[in-house]
Amino acid sequence: MSNSSKNKRQLKHYIADFKREQTYCSQCQTLLTRVFLMRHDQVLNKSHLYTLKERVDEQTGMIFCATLRVLCRFCTEMETLPPTYYFDLRPFRQYLLSQSNANLVSIREYVVRLRRLDEQLSSAHTKQDSLQSLREYIDKLPLSMTTLRGYHVALNRYEEYLLTVSRNKKI
Repeated sequence: MSNSSKNKRQLKHYIADFKREQTYCSQCQTLLTRVFLMRHDQVLNKSHLYTLKERVDEQTGMIFCATLRVLCRFCTEMETLPPTYYFDLRPFRQYLLSQSNANLVSIREYVVRLRRLDEQLSSAHTKQDSLQSLREYIDKLPLSMTTLRGYHVALNRYEEYLLTVSRNKKI
């Protein structure tokens, strides 16, 4: 075996080492309990990683790993979501992460509620042109008071986000 092939390892091993070294989400800076890797907006799952058997040197492995994004489960879900029609959820989430004091569980709940509401509005082919009309629509749904309050809280936070964005555009 030549000296150059002795120093080569399968690419999947470099990726596995890289993955084990990660402790924080590159998007929201959350301490990771489970690591997700993305490359070119594609999630690298176990079956995909298993196919990366090409033998490469350490430098090539490092270059490849530099193209990976390390994300938590929530950020991975956000990155792979289909586009929403009524709400701009990615910038909304980023706003909550950077400019509010909301904890991650609350942020996730707001986003999940707005995504569900968006799906419901889209499937019902309902045109709502203001947050007030959305609130009225929600109030007519057969939901428990707790669920209704949750939707209203999420809409209030989204309205706060929209006001901040519009104020920043005027400056």
